[in-house]
Amino acid sequence: MGYRDDFYAACNIIGYTGEAITDPTVYFQTDTERGHITQKHDVSQNVGRHIVRSAAGYEIRNELVEGELRLVEKQNGVITHRSRETFHVLGSGDATTRDVLAEAICRYPGEKYTSKFSPDIRGAIANGGAPKDAFRQRLADVRPERG
Repeated sequence: MGYRDDFYAACNIIGYTGEAITDPTVYFQTDTERGHITQKHDVSQNVGRHIVRSAAGYEIRNELVEGELRLVEKQNGVITHRSRETFHVLGSGDATTRDVLAEAICRYPGEKYTSKFSPDIRGAIANGGAPKDAFRQRLADVRPERG
């Protein structure tokens, strides 16, 4: 049984970033909740199912970022994530694409490691720190250096 199998279901897929057939990040949303599954990332701890959050005040859409259309996520009007990729909305007639994207559900049943630290990272950003610095510090706290 995977993390939040009740939510991470094919019927809740709303779109993806990247190429549909090459390990895309798959986005899920219901009227009340949202989340995504990252299948490929430079930081291995960022692969898997993201913690499911409230959809209240959440927006996901493409905006021009440095002259290119990119996925931008906002919470209550504040940008929380800018992707390097364009968001592809999944339409109701995209059954084949939905089936391909749904493979991520079985391939990645576990919660991603970094989602456990999201509150710490958001707190550090609010206090002027950089997200990567906050993440590295949290990892250092949890995983001591090997000698």
